[in-house]
Amino acid sequence: MPFLGPLGHVNVTVPSGQSIIVGAFGIGSAKVLYGSGSPQPIYYPQGVVSGGSTTFGSMSADQLVRIESTAGEVEYVIGAAPQLTRVNAAQMPTFKMGAAQAIKRSAANALTAHVGGGQASALALTSDINRVTTVASAGDSVKLPAAVAGRQVTVMNSAAANAMDCFPQSGEIINALSANTALSIAANKTVIFSCAVDGTWNSVLTA
Repeated sequence: MPFLGPLGHVNVTVPSGQSIIVGAFGIGSAKVLYGSGSPQPIYYPQGVVSGGSTTFGSMSADQLVRIESTAGEVEYVIGAAPQLTRVNAAQMPTFKMGAAQAIKRSAANALTAHVGGGQASALALTSDINRVTTVASAGDSVKLPAAVAGRQVTVMNSAAANAMDCFPQSGEIINALSANTALSIAANKTVIFSCAVDGTWNSVLTA
């Protein structure tokens, strides 16, 4: 599904009889404009979307549509009966807009891995960047968020000596491991987890 980051824009053509759904998530909004004329179309505002999704159409003729984003993420889909499949803001990366419009991913520091290990009670990692500084014993555990396609999570084991176990959510997979199996992260190592398909994380170990 096409999407825009903050301050992005796109021009698309919506065929006659079809609609476009625009969804905006995070801080900010999406502005939708219709264009007419050529070769330099003039655009006319049609609406602003924030904190959810709005349907525009169905079109009486082929329509040039411009979408301008100031949101954390904007998604759109075109079709006779289009549907956005990721309209839950909790599934989206968290973007914070600073004075200079910089993008910052959410981060958590000074985390403590669950003593005794295991998946059920593992420390839940809720940020995009997670720095664990206390691993009292080898095998103490943390747990990734749900594997949603398009998400990326960084996990740092900044403990002095002990490796920690990093579990997926119940029923999910890391790399080619069996479901619910942890990936061990050595002390002073960082792993970047990326999700291309719901339910499965793939990892890259940094040097």
